Amino acid sequence: MQIQLGKTLDVEVVERQLAELWQGTARDPNADADAAVLRTRVANLLVFVSHDAELDDVHEMLGELTAIHPSRVLAMLGKPEATDIDIEMSVETICQTDKRTGVKRLYCEEITLKAQGKFVVELPSAALPLVAPDLSTFLWWRNAPHASDKVLDKLLRATDRLVIDSAEFAQPLADLIEVNNLFGEAEYDHVGVSDLNWARLTFWRELLADFYDVAAYRTWLDGVDSVQVDYVAAELDETDVAP
Repeated sequence: MQIQLGKTLDVEVVERQLAELWQGTARDPNADADAAVLRTRVANLLVFVSHDAELDDVHEMLGELTAIHPSRVLAMLGKPEATDIDIEMSVETICQTDKRTGVKRLYCEEITLKAQGKFVVELPSAALPLVAPDLSTFLWWRNAPHASDKVLDKLLRATDRLVIDSAEFAQPLADLIEVNNLFGEAEYDHVGVSDLNWARLTFWRELLADFYDVAAYRTWLDGVDSVQVDYVAAELDETDVAP
């Protein structure tokens, strides 16, 4: 269920609305009377995107993601080049159900904030007061990070870990250098970095490391300064090819 909030950024109003959504879920007449619907979160997840399609992608992933890591999600859509539109906010529930019975068991929450033009830079000021206290905060930044980005700067100062995906970078080499330069700044010393694309390479990295488990090969390890991986992708069935 998604509820559009009025022109208010009052934290108490948002928290009250979230509590009412949870209570409404817990009072579901179709739910098992003996089953408790738990409102839980183990972390805060901030997500920043610049396109509607990216926000749709995030929404599709959240059900699976919050099943593994229950979180308070604050999704921000900022379009700095678009016509000025002040911040709009909505709240909704993310419910996990028992796979066998279909009964709701776990309740998480998402707060979506959208802004355009000159109001984009105000998104952190609206989102950060809604971060649940005493929990780790992760920032999933869907753009290439740049030190000059004021929105990124404000969010990083309140973040424990930045999550990026270098596969989405338009200029991978330049953008990765920018990431490296960004974290040369002292004010971001507290922030860890995770690259989703690096995680995708785990299989290849493990395969390479296993090769040197053979003692006879280890003497060659010091001479390795680059690795080239050639592979043949599986052929796609015609039904798997996008039109």
